[in-house]
Amino acid sequence: GSMKKTIRIALCGAGGTGKGTLVEEFAKQVNEALCSMDIIFSQNEYIAKIMFPGLKKFSEVEEQDKKAYQYAILSAQIAQEKIFSSMHNDFTRFISERSVIDYIPYAIKNDTKKEWYLNYQKLIFEYLKTKPYDHLVYVPLEFSCGKKPGEEFKERDIESQKDTDARIRDTIMSNNLRNICNETGMEIFSVSGTPYERAGQIIRKIWPQYHE
Repeated sequence: GSMKKTIRIALCGAGGTGKGTLVEEFAKQVNEALCSMDIIFSQNEYIAKIMFPGLKKFSEVEEQDKKAYQYAILSAQIAQEKIFSSMHNDFTRFISERSVIDYIPYAIKNDTKKEWYLNYQKLIFEYLKTKPYDHLVYVPLEFSCGKKPGEEFKERDIESQKDTDARIRDTIMSNNLRNICNETGMEIFSVSGTPYERAGQIIRKIWPQYHE
């Protein structure tokens, strides 16, 4: 069959939309039928535990520390994507639980003066110009996942989720991103339904010739 060379997929969406579950479901279906897929999981909780040991609520973190955290999680995301890409070059195949776009809404929320935030956003758009993904998949807020113990840093409050979701959609719809997609050939599409259905939608989009 005509296997594409790089297949780099990143999900974007608010916290609690089931991105982690979708990544696992997608990898399971693809690994069984098509090819082996690496998974990039978010390092946010791990980094939060290192930076703020014993902290229960993210709202208690000082603004300056929140900014340092924003850079730490963005750097970790980019580093992972680059590591996978350099390991496999033309045959890189990964699905990432997040995209760099997911960090934009939180940067806005954590920055009152906006100047810092604009620099952060610029960094993200500059990175996107290098085409780190072949496909960017928007995961809408259709149902909400609950918080499990040890997940204090996860976004599970519905108002916060709606705000994040709106900001992610604004970014996706922006002329800035549309221009980048036109220049790089990066493709954006959305999925809906159960994790199983969502995974199937991604598969059919990337491998149109594939039928179960």
